[in-house]
Amino acid sequence: MTRIEECHVCGGEATLVRSPTEIRIGERVATVKAERMRCSECGTEFYLPEQMSTAQRTAADQMRTED
Repeated sequence: MTRIEECHVCGGEATLVRSPTEIRIGERVATVKAERMRCSECGTEFYLPEQMSTAQRTAADQMRTED
C-alpha cells in the first residue's frame, strides 16, 4: 500500500520512498535503509515522526552491532 501525505512546503502529494540514508547520532554516522516522504511536486523530502524514530533506532542498533 502506498502512503500519501500532503507536502508541508507546497501542499503537493508526498509519497513514501525507501533508500539508503546516513543517520548521525553524536559523532557517529550509520547508513541504513530508511523510509521518508517525497513530494512529487517540489521534491522536498521529509520524515514523519514515526519514520524518524524508526530510522534512528535502526542506526543505533547498527552501531551497537558494530561495537
